[in-house]
Amino acid sequence: MPDLPSALNLGELLLQLQHDSPLLVAVFDAGDVLRHANAAYRQVYALEPAACPTWTEQMQNGYQAGLGQLIHTDDFEAWLALALARRRSQPYRAFELELVDGRRIWMTETLHASGWLLCVGSDLSGLRVPAGSLAGRAAEDGQRLAELADSRSTLQALQRLLPLDEAWPLSVAMLALDADPAGEAEGAAEDRQREFGRHLQACIRREDACGRLNEQHHYLLILPNAGPGQARAIVERLLTRMRYALTQQAGPAPGGRCSAGLVQANWGESAETVLQRVAYALEQARAAGGDRLVADEA
Repeated sequence: MPDLPSALNLGELLLQLQHDSPLLVAVFDAGDVLRHANAAYRQVYALEPAACPTWTEQMQNGYQAGLGQLIHTDDFEAWLALALARRRSQPYRAFELELVDGRRIWMTETLHASGWLLCVGSDLSGLRVPAGSLAGRAAEDGQRLAELADSRSTLQALQRLLPLDEAWPLSVAMLALDADPAGEAEGAAEDRQREFGRHLQACIRREDACGRLNEQHHYLLILPNAGPGQARAIVERLLTRMRYALTQQAGPAPGGRCSAGLVQANWGESAETVLQRVAYALEQARAAGGDRLVADEA
């Protein structure tokens, strides 16, 4: 068995290993200044061996030069503000990003108590991972939760998705029939509500989470990776399909009318606050006569 290296030699060996590694390795200090990066990381961002930019400068320069991380935005400052709000927000984060050269990177960030940050990225491009599967955990959460029917579990689904970087942008909708079940026989009213929920769950995307929220027959729909425009289109399509299905089932009756409230979640916002905002949006839809969607994107 070869001799184990001394502590000094081990440190030198580790530095050499990470220098030669295809992993992207970088260390930022408490002021978010780059203090160390291996060759693979520097190559991605076209950084000279002695360059020590701040992370913000690195991203600005990369965006302007078309290097490094692929940033899908026409408003870089807004993107940067959101990214900075997430960065260093947790002791450990893991998320997927795409590089300008087309590679997909699984990035981890480990935050030390001193404020120094270790970033390690792995190239996923050669792996046979289905598209969108690293929204992965969000998608799996959606599938597991599709059949849930109690408010506690639905709230837990929202709480689980809110801190996941790969679920953002994140939109949340609350949907309900406009008809008052109290005006129907108890069995008929419950049947109509179950049919509403069945159609809703049959129409949602694979990555979405959906569950009955409470005894008031409200359904919560959680839409990972859906910005305001896409989320509105998804919910409008769902409402149209469910109105048609319910009308075909029961004839042209009030039970075929349904409304929805829709909100865009804000980073750092609690699940309870999101629920309050989306419930208010649904109330506004009903107060305006029902049979409509009201979106609050604030």
